[in-house]
Amino acid sequence: MGGGSRLGVGTTPRRSGTHTGKELLTLGGHNNRVVSVAWSRDGKWLATGSYDHTAKVWNTGVTSELVSFAGHSAAARDVAWSSDGRRLATASDDKTARVWDAASGRELLTLNGHQERVDGVTWSPDGKQLATVSTLDNRIIVWDAASGKPIAMFPGPFGIVA
Repeated sequence: MGGGSRLGVGTTPRRSGTHTGKELLTLGGHNNRVVSVAWSRDGKWLATGSYDHTAKVWNTGVTSELVSFAGHSAAARDVAWSSDGRRLATASDDKTARVWDAASGRELLTLNGHQERVDGVTWSPDGKQLATVSTLDNRIIVWDAASGKPIAMFPGPFGIVA
């Protein structure tokens, strides 16, 4: 992360200067541990995923929550921005990944296909596909980002995709 800062994560993400240790930013809003964070490509927004089953998008310039994404029935384990910044993908312990409209919080797709928790999600550079991984069911699934249909499946074993 540029700008001489670091992000400390718990139930309340905090940003502090690396040189001074002085807290620069506190993002309060999750009701349980924050387990994933992702900056938007332009660096203006921060997405967080939590054990409280939600993901949130924050405006780091004014330290306010912009959107909350509720729909998972278990922890939102990973968050990932599309390259254009218009969509956010989440991976969850509820065995699904979801795609959301980043501005409105509206759920666009639910990706069902894993037999166990989904540990990670990532976008293709062109935003046309997503890949999800479950280290418990030992599969990577590649999805069409427009239809939500699976395109390919790769059996494991392997670690988490980042």
